[in-house]
Amino acid sequence: RSGGTWASHIAHQLRMRGANPEFFWQEDVVPWLDAHQELFGVPAHQHPQPCLPRLFRATATCGDLVDSGVLRAEGAAELRSPNASKVVYVFRDLCDVCYSLFFYFPALFQVDSIFIQLEDFVWCARLLLVERSLWSLVHFWRRRFDPGVLFLFYEELMDDDDALSDHGAIRRMADFVVGGGVPEEELERVREQTRHSVMSRDDNWDRFSGMSVAVLVSERLGVGYRYELEPYLGKVSRIGGKTGQGRRVLGEAIREMFDEKWATIVTKELGFHDLEQM
Repeated sequence: RSGGTWASHIAHQLRMRGANPEFFWQEDVVPWLDAHQELFGVPAHQHPQPCLPRLFRATATCGDLVDSGVLRAEGAAELRSPNASKVVYVFRDLCDVCYSLFFYFPALFQVDSIFIQLEDFVWCARLLLVERSLWSLVHFWRRRFDPGVLFLFYEELMDDDDALSDHGAIRRMADFVVGGGVPEEELERVREQTRHSVMSRDDNWDRFSGMSVAVLVSERLGVGYRYELEPYLGKVSRIGGKTGQGRRVLGEAIREMFDEKWATIVTKELGFHDLEQM
Protein backbone atom coordinates (compact mmCIF):
# COMPACT_ATOMS: atom_id res chain seq x y z
CA ARG A 1 0.00 0.00 0.00
CA SER A 2 3.05 2.25 -0.05
CA GLY A 3 4.07 1.79 -3.68
CA GLY A 4 5.94 -1.51 -3.41
CA THR A 5 3.82 -3.14 -6.11
CA TRP A 6 4.37 -0.20 -8.42
CA ALA A 7 8.13 0.00 -7.83
CA SER A 8 8.45 -3.78 -8.24
CA HIS A 9 6.69 -3.65 -11.59
CA ILE A 10 8.91 -0.82 -12.81
CA ALA A 11 12.03 -2.72 -11.75
CA HIS A 12 10.78 -5.94 -13.35
CA GLN A 13 9.93 -4.26 -16.65
CA LEU A 14 13.32 -2.56 -16.68
CA ARG A 15 15.17 -5.85 -16.29
CA MET A 16 12.89 -7.38 -18.98
CA ARG A 17 13.81 -4.49 -21.31
CA GLY A 18 10.21 -3.47 -21.73
CA ALA A 19 8.94 -6.87 -22.94
CA ASN A 20 5.20 -7.45 -22.65
CA PRO A 21 4.34 -8.72 -19.15
CA GLU A 22 3.62 -12.46 -19.20
CA PHE A 23 3.38 -13.30 -15.50
CA PHE A 24 0.09 -14.45 -13.98
CA TRP A 25 0.66 -12.92 -10.54
CA GLN A 26 3.42 -10.50 -9.60
CA GLU A 27 4.59 -12.88 -6.86
CA ASP A 28 5.61 -15.26 -9.67
CA VAL A 29 8.41 -12.93 -10.76
CA VAL A 30 9.08 -10.78 -7.67
CA PRO A 31 8.75 -13.02 -4.57
CA TRP A 32 8.26 -11.72 -1.05
CA LEU A 33 11.63 -11.89 0.71
CA ASP A 34 10.12 -12.03 4.19
CA ALA A 35 6.97 -14.10 3.54
CA HIS A 36 7.44 -16.34 0.48
CA GLN A 37 8.40 -19.48 2.40
CA GLU A 38 5.54 -19.14 4.87
CA LEU A 39 3.04 -18.56 2.09
CA PHE A 40 4.27 -20.87 -0.65
CA GLY A 41 6.62 -23.31 1.11
CA VAL A 42 9.77 -22.26 -0.77
CA PRO A 43 12.41 -19.74 0.41
CA ALA A 44 12.31 -16.59 -1.68
CA HIS A 45 15.93 -16.96 -2.79
CA GLN A 46 15.12 -20.41 -4.24
CA HIS A 47 12.17 -19.17 -6.27
CA PRO A 48 13.08 -19.11 -9.99
CA GLN A 49 13.29 -15.69 -11.60
CA PRO A 50 13.12 -14.85 -15.31
CA CYS A 51 16.46 -13.03 -15.51
CA LEU A 52 19.01 -10.94 -13.63
CA PRO A 53 19.07 -8.91 -11.51
CA ARG A 54 16.99 -10.93 -9.07
CA LEU A 55 14.22 -8.89 -7.48
CA PHE A 56 12.49 -9.33 -4.13
CA ARG A 57 9.84 -7.43 -2.23
CA ALA A 58 9.93 -6.91 1.52
CA THR A 59 8.18 -5.08 4.32
CA ALA A 60 11.42 -5.14 6.29
CA THR A 61 12.80 -2.15 8.15
CA CYS A 62 16.27 -0.74 7.54
CA GLY A 63 17.44 -2.53 10.69
CA ASP A 64 15.99 -5.83 9.46
CA LEU A 65 17.93 -5.50 6.21
CA VAL A 66 21.17 -4.71 8.04
CA ASP A 67 20.69 -7.68 10.38
CA SER A 68 20.08 -10.01 7.43
CA GLY A 69 23.15 -8.74 5.57
CA VAL A 70 21.21 -7.16 2.70
CA LEU A 71 22.49 -3.71 3.72
CA ARG A 72 25.79 -2.88 5.31
CA ALA A 73 25.69 -1.29 8.75
CA GLU A 74 25.53 2.49 8.76
CA GLY A 75 29.02 3.93 9.02
CA ALA A 76 30.68 0.66 8.01
CA ALA A 77 33.50 0.77 5.50
CA GLU A 78 32.31 0.95 1.90
CA LEU A 79 33.32 -2.33 0.31
CA ARG A 80 30.58 -2.78 -2.29
CA SER A 81 31.05 -5.39 -4.98
CA PRO A 82 29.25 -5.23 -8.34
CA ASN A 83 26.91 -8.00 -7.12
CA ALA A 84 26.07 -6.41 -3.77
CA SER A 85 22.41 -6.14 -2.81
CA LYS A 86 20.55 -2.89 -3.40
CA VAL A 87 17.38 -1.53 -1.82
CA VAL A 88 14.67 0.64 -3.37
CA TYR A 89 12.74 2.26 -0.52
CA VAL A 90 9.37 3.95 -1.08
CA PHE A 91 7.57 6.05 1.54
CA ARG A 92 3.92 7.13 1.43
CA ASP A 93 1.91 9.31 3.80
CA LEU A 94 0.85 6.90 6.54
CA CYS A 95 -2.70 8.28 6.63
CA ASP A 96 -3.09 7.15 3.02
CA VAL A 97 -1.40 3.82 3.77
CA CYS A 98 -3.79 3.04 6.63
CA TYR A 99 -6.85 4.09 4.65
CA SER A 100 -5.76 1.90 1.75
CA LEU A 101 -5.05 -1.03 4.07
CA PHE A 102 -8.57 -0.71 5.46
CA PHE A 103 -9.94 -1.89 2.12
CA TYR A 104 -7.21 -4.44 1.41
CA PHE A 105 -6.51 -6.35 4.62
CA PRO A 106 -10.04 -7.56 5.43
CA ALA A 107 -10.46 -8.93 1.90
CA LEU A 108 -7.04 -10.56 2.09
CA PHE A 109 -8.21 -12.48 5.15
CA GLN A 110 -11.62 -13.12 3.60
CA VAL A 111 -13.53 -10.74 5.89
CA ASP A 112 -16.06 -8.18 4.69
CA SER A 113 -14.92 -4.67 5.69
CA ILE A 114 -18.50 -3.66 6.57
CA PHE A 115 -17.95 -5.50 9.86
CA ILE A 116 -14.94 -3.32 10.73
CA GLN A 117 -15.00 0.31 11.80
CA LEU A 118 -12.44 2.47 10.01
CA GLU A 119 -11.29 4.23 13.19
CA ASP A 120 -10.94 0.94 15.09
CA PHE A 121 -8.86 -0.45 12.23
CA VAL A 122 -6.56 2.57 12.15
CA TRP A 123 -6.01 2.50 15.92
CA CYS A 124 -4.99 -1.15 15.60
CA ALA A 125 -2.75 -0.34 12.63
CA ARG A 126 -1.08 2.31 14.77
CA LEU A 127 0.24 -0.38 17.08
CA LEU A 128 1.69 -2.38 14.17
CA LEU A 129 2.65 0.22 11.62
CA VAL A 130 3.14 3.86 12.53
CA GLU A 131 6.21 3.95 14.80
CA ARG A 132 7.93 1.16 12.86
CA SER A 133 7.34 2.95 9.56
CA LEU A 134 8.46 6.36 10.81
CA TRP A 135 11.67 4.97 12.28
CA SER A 136 12.32 3.21 8.99
CA LEU A 137 11.78 6.53 7.19
CA VAL A 138 14.33 8.19 9.47
CA HIS A 139 16.94 5.48 8.92
CA PHE A 140 16.51 5.34 5.14
CA TRP A 141 16.53 9.14 4.87
CA ARG A 142 19.90 9.19 6.58
CA ARG A 143 21.12 6.65 4.02
CA ARG A 144 19.57 8.26 0.93
CA PHE A 145 23.02 8.94 -0.56
CA ASP A 146 24.24 5.40 0.12
CA PRO A 147 25.11 3.78 -3.25
CA GLY A 148 23.10 0.73 -2.17
CA VAL A 149 19.89 2.68 -1.46
CA LEU A 150 17.42 4.45 -3.75
CA PHE A 151 15.00 6.60 -1.74
CA LEU A 152 11.66 7.44 -3.37
CA PHE A 153 8.42 9.05 -2.30
CA TYR A 154 5.15 7.56 -3.53
CA GLU A 155 4.32 10.81 -5.32
CA GLU A 156 7.41 10.39 -7.49
CA LEU A 157 6.02 7.11 -8.83
CA MET A 158 2.78 8.91 -9.71
CA ASP A 159 4.46 11.59 -11.80
CA ASP A 160 4.25 10.08 -15.30
CA ASP A 161 5.21 13.32 -17.03
CA ASP A 162 8.49 13.60 -15.13
CA ALA A 163 9.29 9.87 -15.01
CA LEU A 164 12.01 10.00 -17.68
CA SER A 165 13.66 13.24 -16.63
CA ASP A 166 17.07 13.14 -14.93
CA HIS A 167 15.30 13.18 -11.56
CA GLY A 168 12.30 11.06 -12.60
CA ALA A 169 11.50 7.79 -10.86
CA ILE A 170 11.86 5.49 -13.87
CA ARG A 171 15.18 6.92 -15.05
CA ARG A 172 16.59 6.85 -11.52
CA MET A 173 15.42 3.26 -11.10
CA ALA A 174 16.96 2.31 -14.45
CA ASP A 175 20.31 3.75 -13.38
CA PHE A 176 20.05 2.07 -9.98
CA VAL A 177 18.56 -1.34 -10.81
CA VAL A 178 20.06 -2.23 -14.19
CA GLY A 179 23.04 0.11 -14.26
CA GLY A 180 21.94 2.78 -16.69
CA GLY A 181 22.52 2.92 -20.40
CA VAL A 182 18.93 1.82 -21.09
CA PRO A 183 17.82 2.97 -24.57
CA GLU A 184 15.21 5.70 -24.59
CA GLU A 185 12.70 3.56 -26.48
CA GLU A 186 12.90 0.92 -23.73
CA LEU A 187 12.39 3.54 -21.03
CA GLU A 188 9.37 4.85 -22.90
CA ARG A 189 7.88 1.35 -23.14
CA VAL A 190 8.42 0.82 -19.42
CA ARG A 191 6.74 4.14 -18.66
CA GLU A 192 3.69 3.12 -20.69
CA GLN A 193 3.58 -0.37 -19.14
CA THR A 194 3.77 0.97 -15.58
CA ARG A 195 1.25 3.78 -15.79
CA HIS A 196 -1.51 3.48 -13.20
CA SER A 197 -4.11 3.59 -15.97
CA VAL A 198 -2.52 0.52 -17.61
CA MET A 199 -1.87 -1.49 -14.45
CA SER A 200 -5.46 -0.97 -13.23
CA ARG A 201 -7.16 -1.96 -16.49
CA ASP A 202 -9.85 -4.65 -16.28
CA ASP A 203 -7.61 -7.10 -18.18
CA ASN A 204 -4.54 -6.33 -16.09
CA TRP A 205 -5.27 -5.39 -12.47
CA ASP A 206 -5.47 -8.91 -11.06
CA ARG A 207 -1.77 -9.49 -11.90
CA PHE A 208 -1.06 -7.04 -9.08
CA SER A 209 -3.72 -8.20 -6.61
CA GLY A 210 -3.46 -10.18 -3.39
CA MET A 211 -5.56 -12.98 -4.86
CA SER A 212 -2.80 -15.59 -4.66
CA VAL A 213 -2.42 -14.96 -0.92
CA ALA A 214 -6.18 -14.75 -0.33
CA VAL A 215 -6.64 -18.18 -1.95
CA LEU A 216 -4.05 -19.66 0.41
CA VAL A 217 -5.61 -17.93 3.41
CA SER A 218 -9.05 -19.30 2.55
CA GLU A 219 -7.62 -22.81 2.22
CA ARG A 220 -5.82 -22.62 5.56
CA LEU A 221 -8.90 -21.22 7.29
CA GLY A 222 -11.01 -23.95 5.74
CA VAL A 223 -13.49 -21.44 4.30
CA GLY A 224 -14.64 -20.97 0.75
CA TYR A 225 -12.85 -18.34 -1.30
CA ARG A 226 -15.06 -15.26 -1.51
CA TYR A 227 -15.01 -14.04 -5.10
CA GLU A 228 -17.13 -11.01 -4.24
CA LEU A 229 -14.19 -9.57 -2.27
CA GLU A 230 -11.78 -9.68 -5.23
CA PRO A 231 -12.27 -6.00 -6.22
CA TYR A 232 -10.84 -5.02 -2.83
CA LEU A 233 -7.71 -7.14 -3.33
CA GLY A 234 -6.23 -4.91 -6.01
CA LYS A 235 -2.88 -3.45 -4.99
CA VAL A 236 -3.22 -0.94 -7.82
CA SER A 237 -6.06 1.15 -6.45
CA ARG A 238 -9.49 0.60 -8.01
CA ILE A 239 -11.67 0.93 -4.92
CA GLY A 240 -9.31 1.94 -2.12
CA GLY A 241 -8.04 5.38 -1.18
CA LYS A 242 -6.43 8.02 -3.36
CA THR A 243 -3.40 10.12 -2.52
CA GLY A 244 -4.32 12.63 0.18
CA GLN A 245 -7.69 11.00 0.87
CA GLY A 246 -6.60 9.34 4.10
CA ARG A 247 -5.89 12.64 5.83
CA ARG A 248 -9.22 14.05 4.59
CA VAL A 249 -11.30 11.04 5.65
CA LEU A 250 -9.73 10.02 8.97
CA GLY A 251 -11.08 11.69 12.08
CA GLU A 252 -9.37 14.55 13.87
CA ALA A 253 -8.22 12.35 16.76
CA ILE A 254 -6.50 9.95 14.35
CA ARG A 255 -4.83 12.76 12.41
CA GLU A 256 -3.57 14.22 15.67
CA MET A 257 -2.19 10.82 16.67
CA PHE A 258 -0.28 10.54 13.37
CA ASP A 259 1.03 14.10 13.70
CA GLU A 260 2.13 13.46 17.29
CA LYS A 261 4.06 10.35 16.26
CA TRP A 262 5.66 12.29 13.40
CA ALA A 263 6.74 15.06 15.80
CA THR A 264 8.24 12.69 18.37
CA ILE A 265 10.16 10.66 15.79
CA VAL A 266 10.75 12.44 12.47
CA THR A 267 10.82 16.05 13.68
CA LYS A 268 13.00 15.14 16.65
CA GLU A 269 15.46 13.11 14.58
CA LEU A 270 15.50 14.98 11.25
CA GLY A 271 13.92 18.38 11.91
CA PHE A 272 11.11 18.08 9.35
CA HIS A 273 7.72 19.17 10.65
CA ASP A 274 5.71 17.39 7.97
CA LEU A 275 6.10 15.26 4.85
CA GLU A 276 5.95 18.22 2.47
CA GLN A 277 9.13 19.68 4.03
CA MET A 278 11.07 16.59 2.97
